[in-house]
Amino acid sequence: MKASVLINNYNYESYIDECLNSVLKQTYENIEIIFFDDASTDNSLQIAKKYLLKNQLIENENPKAKFNSHNQQNAIVKAFEKSTGDIIFLLDSDDYFMPSKVKEIMRLYETRPHVNSIQDSITNLISGDRSRPNRYLSSNKKFNPLDFVKKTNLIYGLGPQTSGMSFRREYFNKLTNNYNFNFPLIWPDIQLGRKALFENNAMVLNKSYTIRRIHSQGDSTKLQNKSTMGFFLTQYSTWLNYEFNTDLDLNYPSNNKLLAIIKTLIYFLKSFNLNGIYLMSKYLKK
Repeated sequence: MKASVLINNYNYESYIDECLNSVLKQTYENIEIIFFDDASTDNSLQIAKKYLLKNQLIENENPKAKFNSHNQQNAIVKAFEKSTGDIIFLLDSDDYFMPSKVKEIMRLYETRPHVNSIQDSITNLISGDRSRPNRYLSSNKKFNPLDFVKKTNLIYGLGPQTSGMSFRREYFNKLTNNYNFNFPLIWPDIQLGRKALFENNAMVLNKSYTIRRIHSQGDSTKLQNKSTMGFFLTQYSTWLNYEFNTDLDLNYPSNNKLLAIIKTLIYFLKSFNLNGIYLMSKYLKK
């Protein structure tokens, strides 16, 4: 099988060398790289051209969209349209893969024909220091992510960000065709990766093959603002209700947090989900 790694970039010249080298040095041989540059104003393209052929590059000269999430999804779709791989890997240009990632993930696809998306754990890189790999609830085969969200009103621990996601080509095409641009705070990692989880089409690994760089330029840092987080949770609720015919309000008042925690512990105890209880204990410490 052939792997396609779709890389999206905007003004991340400082990270492109490490990102591209991490794909070029993979232990799996049958890989193509499609690099989409979204009208960068730095030296991103010049750096990428040192590594890639012309047919591996997409230079977007059009003005950027109003929302960065729309820019990222546009980059993913345009790169996907140019790709030819059986399995699609997504990679932000400020992140990078560990050397055996593609080989290990492809091996899993070959032995699990019913799985349409495989998502690995993220290891965060902050100021040069690696964190412990994130752990996810979805590693349990009996765990139903959508049922969990419905019964607990929580969305934590469900899966990785964009660079930890991969998909079978046909399924990825379906997801991108149904992408909903009415929710700009609901980024591709949710509309593609979490949707795969909620549709029971994904396998999530508690083993990390992906390094995600945390820095001030990243949009995810904006969620540290309480107001922005409130808007995000409201949009997440509306998106879930629209896509899955639910009736959720994830942006619950803070005085309901204890009730949500109790519900979550009961949920995991009833299902004998030890991984869930472990993750809950970490959440309680925050």
